[in-house]
Amino acid sequence: MDDFDETDRQEENEDQDQEEKENHDQDNNQENDEERRKRHEKELKKLLETLKALEEEKKRRRGKKPPRVIRLEFGTAYHKNPLVNFMMYYFMNLVVMISLLELFGFVEYDRSLGFIFLFVATYTFLEMLFRNYVLYNHFPFVMNTMGFIFFFGYLTIFYIVEHFIFPDLITFEGVTFIIIFMGAFIVFRYVLAHMIKRIILKTVR
Repeated sequence: MDDFDETDRQEENEDQDQEEKENHDQDNNQENDEERRKRHEKELKKLLETLKALEEEKKRRRGKKPPRVIRLEFGTAYHKNPLVNFMMYYFMNLVVMISLLELFGFVEYDRSLGFIFLFVATYTFLEMLFRNYVLYNHFPFVMNTMGFIFFFGYLTIFYIVEHFIFPDLITFEGVTFIIIFMGAFIVFRYVLAHMIKRIILKTVR
């Protein structure tokens, strides 16, 4: 009889131990779930804060006006084919230069079209050589000077072609007028190039 009682007590103890173990495991599981939930909440909170910071930074940048930079033509390729690209530059230079020669009253020039064509072709060839050389070898300097290196280069090339290669073709009243002429030439050509690009983009689209 005592053996049976002892056996019952052992079974009860085992049942209690098993129950306590299950309760303990359940508590641990609950604690683990609680820890995971808290960790997930923290991660979600950090993510939300990061997204909020990014959104504020985006709004701040959007509200900022971009710095105004005086930009001159940095040189643009109109076509991958060098010959086609040269011809496009040549005809654009020809149109702008003849238009300005006609508009500027202080400029006298020989209206023989053959010499004008040769003049513009020579200038365009030297200009493209200069622009490509500067872009490929001294681009940081171009950025530091905001593109003004092109203006001085174009002015020098025009002066050399006008004064030494075709000395009697175009007559300016002074060096100042050459500077004014070249400034107008670069601005009008930039506007014309921008218009051509917009027309090409609209046609492509």
